[in-house]
Amino acid sequence: MVSGLRTFKSRMVRGKQNPSFGIWSYYFVLIAFLFTARGSRIMNSIDFRINPIGGFLFLISLIVLVIQDLNSCHRKSYWNYFLLMSIFFAWEVIHFVIDAFFDYVDLYSIAMFLTYSFFLVRRLGFQFIKNAENIIAKFSIVSVFMWIFTLVIGPENMAIFSFAEPAASTSIGSMILYNVPAEYNDNGTGILRNCGFAWEPGLFSSILCIGIAFNLIINKGRFNLNMFFLILGVLSSVSTTGYIASFVIFAYYYTSSFRNIYKVLFLIVVIPIAIYSYKNFDFIGAKIAETSEQDDFIINDMNKFGYMEGQAETYTPQRFECIQLQALNFMDSPVFGYGAPYNSFVYRRISPMISLSTGILTDFAKFGFILGFLFTLTYCYSFYYICRRAKCPRFLLLIVYLLISFSYSFIMVPFTLCITMFAVYHIPPKKILLYKRMKQKRRRIIVNQTQKL
Repeated sequence: MVSGLRTFKSRMVRGKQNPSFGIWSYYFVLIAFLFTARGSRIMNSIDFRINPIGGFLFLISLIVLVIQDLNSCHRKSYWNYFLLMSIFFAWEVIHFVIDAFFDYVDLYSIAMFLTYSFFLVRRLGFQFIKNAENIIAKFSIVSVFMWIFTLVIGPENMAIFSFAEPAASTSIGSMILYNVPAEYNDNGTGILRNCGFAWEPGLFSSILCIGIAFNLIINKGRFNLNMFFLILGVLSSVSTTGYIASFVIFAYYYTSSFRNIYKVLFLIVVIPIAIYSYKNFDFIGAKIAETSEQDDFIINDMNKFGYMEGQAETYTPQRFECIQLQALNFMDSPVFGYGAPYNSFVYRRISPMISLSTGILTDFAKFGFILGFLFTLTYCYSFYYICRRAKCPRFLLLIVYLLISFSYSFIMVPFTLCITMFAVYHIPPKKILLYKRMKQKRRRIIVNQTQKL
């Protein structure tokens, strides 16, 4: 176990091959992190038309990252990057031919995120996981203390210190690294929900769950100060997704080494506790019941959609409602997906003011079954690869991804795309090297046989 930990940590220093990289390694991970959390308008998009500051910041960061990689001491081919981009551009060409509306900004954004993630993992290797865990934990500390201060002086007074526009109505002010929350959990506790560095409390807790998993991988399950503040951050979000995901993460990690009989005993003890918690934590039970009780919401809310179109307001249905609407998008174009949002069934036939949040289902509806399945498979293989190399429970990251992707789509944001690149970048070169060695061995055999003749 100790040797495995040393080996894993030794892989983490790969990004230090170039001494000039240093602090840049944290900066590049920070940029990927902020454009995934999307807490403020500046970090919400890289479209120069609506967000020139964010677009310019991301473009400059990408250029510097590529230059750093070109000047690095390790040289490897870019064939896997070109293969990845070829698949993506083939999908875009198909949509350019068949779609009524083609969104060039969508093409630009995805291509930029893919490129940034590839070069960041190519440059850092496993050091990315250590840097990412450190950044999430430190920002969680900031978020928790700022949230407590907000509870003391009130959100309206806290918003005075804001210097950026928040990305969504879930916040009334933004400081980039902390958003002043505007949502109370009225169903049960009446607590002001902490959205931290993200645009919404649920996304905040989901990113913290990724940080918890990284912390377990790095520290081999040993409790530390970073873990304390990560857990505290999840608790302050009052998020159903965060509570369930963090509980399952800890339960899976600490019971993965148990024998089967002990796992059964553990479930016998835990299931009654989970049921008791479900009944006594009102905000969890009430929230799930509220999101699943409506079946004919489309008909009932048509007036609401019409009103919001007139007021130019975006409406996000409840999660189970979103799933039904996203299923309509997928069935409308199951093979290649709808591509740009303007071509989705809901946008064209129901209302352009509806914003859907359905996680993995969004990925399949947007990219279609073929590309969506390919991306999902790559994610799963990357999770398995990282856990296997770190000598930790093999399905830890996969479980995290499945739990937090129920509500949010992480398939095309730079931070989680970096995790995907462990499969895209690290695995194929080894297979090609093995193929080359086998080829050379065959040639030597043929040469020896010829000499004997």
